[in-house]
Amino acid sequence: MSISKCFLHKARWVQGIYQADIDWMMGIYQHVGHAPYACSVHLETNRYISWNNNDQGEQNAAYAYRKPIEYCSFVFSQQTLHYTDIVPVSPQPKHAVIYLHGGPHNCFMDSYSPVIEKLRDAGLRIIGFNYPGSSGFDYDYRQLIEQDWGGMDLESLIHLRKTVLGDYTDVYLYGVSYGGYLALLAAGKASSLWTKVSACAPFTDLEHLHDT
Repeated sequence: MSISKCFLHKARWVQGIYQADIDWMMGIYQHVGHAPYACSVHLETNRYISWNNNDQGEQNAAYAYRKPIEYCSFVFSQQTLHYTDIVPVSPQPKHAVIYLHGGPHNCFMDSYSPVIEKLRDAGLRIIGFNYPGSSGFDYDYRQLIEQDWGGMDLESLIHLRKTVLGDYTDVYLYGVSYGGYLALLAAGKASSLWTKVSACAPFTDLEHLHDT
């Protein structure tokens, strides 16, 4: 008998089915910077075996573990705010990018993203910021920017830049949809903090957005 399961194992998503003895799980391995691939996972030894009869799966897993992902938080305006810190293989990255998800009621998830993979492989440190208003925490967290888009989310983004990434000379913003709006707003309000800004499918007129 097998049990279908999707769970967070060693801070990486593994989706598949348990075998009858529960020692091995067969399924798909992935995390935000690593493309999914079919494998078996030994849950006690954390050994990954790919299904194509070679050791590529174990090599992929070892490669991924050399690139740590940390789930972090900081306090701003008496609120605990959350972000994912993704560090490349290089010992001390000189550049960083803050990734702003869309929504705003969405979140930075630990599932594979080719954009994140390419940024990290290029040697950038990536901060996936779950700014106030993000989902995945609690109702109060989602409501922090209710009727205040570009308020606390923008202020906390600037605070994160000055504190968490205060030692970095080059910091980039990458935003999608609402995150693109927030990135453009940050570029206008605090242009000296950012080296470059990339806004994918942003909106720029809140009044027009509300009317439509």
